Amino acid sequence: MSESEAFNLFCRKHEPTLCCAVSQDLPVPSFIQGETWEFAGTITHEDQEPPGFHTEAADEAARLTGYYLFQALPAGVVALREGWPAPLVRSLTGSDAICV
Repeated sequence: MSESEAFNLFCRKHEPTLCCAVSQDLPVPSFIQGETWEFAGTITHEDQEPPGFHTEAADEAARLTGYYLFQALPAGVVALREGWPAPLVRSLTGSDAICV
């Protein structure tokens, strides 16, 4: 992920591991509605990437469709890293705790 790239991250309210990353340079897709999705933070560099996020796939998907859908891995599968957006940590773990 280059220094200038950034993705806004949205997670489904009732399926919080289903995430949509949207380049900050692009409009939010119309299917991202407040009643079913919530803003989970912004990814500005690689150490903030949630588990399951792949930069190359995100770049290509954003170029082709304007967004990148991915399945975030549960906290029990991988250790959480500091710097991840707090709403994403809460959706994966149920708390603000960071496991390193």
